[in-house]
Amino acid sequence: MLIGMLIIGIYGNFLWNPVVFDDQYFFDGTFHANYLNNGFGSELRWLPYATMEWTHSLLGLDLIWFHLGNLILHIANALALLFFLQRLFDLVLRKDERCANLDETATKLSNSWVAFFCVLIFSLHPAAVYAVTYLTQRSTLMATFFTIIMLRLVIEGIDRKKQSYLFASAFAYSFAVTSKEHAVMAPAVAVSLVFLLKKPSKELFKQIGMSFLLYFFIALFTFFQVKSQNVLAQAYQNNGSELLSRLSFMDNGFPVSLAYPLSILTQTFLFFKYLLLWLLPDPAWMSIDMYEDFAMRLWSWPYVLSLLGFIFYFIIAVRFLFRRGLYGLLGFGMLCPWFLFATEFSTVRIQEPFVLYRSYLWMAGGVAIFPYFMLKMPAKRTAAAVVCLLLLMVPLSWNRLQSFSHPYLLWDDAAILVEKKTDIPGVERIFYNRGIALFNLKHYPEAIQDYSKALTIYPKYSYAYNNRGAVYLELKQYPKALSDFNIAIALKADYPNSYFGRARVYEDTKNWDGAAADYLKLCSMGIAQGCQKFKELKATLGSLR
Repeated sequence: MLIGMLIIGIYGNFLWNPVVFDDQYFFDGTFHANYLNNGFGSELRWLPYATMEWTHSLLGLDLIWFHLGNLILHIANALALLFFLQRLFDLVLRKDERCANLDETATKLSNSWVAFFCVLIFSLHPAAVYAVTYLTQRSTLMATFFTIIMLRLVIEGIDRKKQSYLFASAFAYSFAVTSKEHAVMAPAVAVSLVFLLKKPSKELFKQIGMSFLLYFFIALFTFFQVKSQNVLAQAYQNNGSELLSRLSFMDNGFPVSLAYPLSILTQTFLFFKYLLLWLLPDPAWMSIDMYEDFAMRLWSWPYVLSLLGFIFYFIIAVRFLFRRGLYGLLGFGMLCPWFLFATEFSTVRIQEPFVLYRSYLWMAGGVAIFPYFMLKMPAKRTAAAVVCLLLLMVPLSWNRLQSFSHPYLLWDDAAILVEKKTDIPGVERIFYNRGIALFNLKHYPEAIQDYSKALTIYPKYSYAYNNRGAVYLELKQYPKALSDFNIAIALKADYPNSYFGRARVYEDTKNWDGAAADYLKLCSMGIAQGCQKFKELKATLGSLR
């Protein structure tokens, strides 16, 4: 109850935050029948996206209902994590005499209080805001929920020696990966959990064998689903090959053929940045769209060092795990993010190489590291330290939520972080998006500055030309507007908005033939509004003659 109240206290005033990024897909005013009518499905992410459509169908498009759904899931994750950690701590620590280096008169926190504090650290953390407030990341929230349920069922299956719990865990795992495929490595976490609870033996392997076989087939199904999307070991974005070409242009020696191993190298470095931001959650280091330098050589510094660190991190965590008890929990907490992070190696990440919302799934189990520190001190001192930490995190989370409260704040927040990183391919979209926010606020000179900056970074950015042309059109600077629309059409001839914009320029400057030609072109592209505007223009010209 208290956990839910605290979460609501932080998020409750931000249930009307606007949509961002992929959220627009669910707010275009149409129903997506593939999610609305199909019921149970095997398509990846079908369940979270179906709940978005169900909300639309039952309650309309008021944002509060969608944010409320994500908030309920965040609370559910916190409660599921609490029950999981309480059970885990009771099993692991009940016979461990190394829980604290205290004198005999000192007292330590109970396992329930330790679990409670661990859950609060996770659920009130500023980084969690990115998964909860970004509506489409309901997929991450659901994958986290089912992963926690899966692990809790594994505990029960091992402790009670009942196959039914282990089979149920496979069922939960299937829901986790169909909520978001990034949960595919959850069985590796389950392995570390099993070895934390029990020493390896033939009896143990016989006990878990069938359930792990089910995990394997579910993971294999997920692999083929993802493989069919042509994202494995390649730049999966629509402009992926273009981004690679830009890296090659920046450095003639950049080996495009090695983009995949270089991406892995880059991600091993970023793994430690994720850990840093969860341990030191400074909002000044966070934003919705973060760009990081890409390793340009296999021996690039400090990426080679981070690869070695990534490997040694795993070795150290495993050594802790097999010590069991308090050290085992520390090892388990270290391995949770390590295993789940492995999906970052599945593709070439140039655009969106570092996104905080994905870390929500990894770090839920990561809080299992904290008992090692909490149980090293007397209870009162530990409680005071944790309460101070939580009091600090509340305003930090409010700060992150505030950044989501308006598109300008969101993109200005991102722009501040990349002011000195404008040489990184893809970064131009931050200034483009801030330009859109400024345009909607009618801050036209500032919008032109952002679009121009985006074009300075990437001169072939057709959408930036189009939008800057729209600003010039509003300002009635017709020659500049016409020039930008012409360039936008030359770069991307199938984008309807550029033809509409140029047609408006022609109409305002009484170039009726030019306007008619653009509307006719739109009509030929299958744009009904273009056909209508062409007819209206012809009728108007006919009445004038």
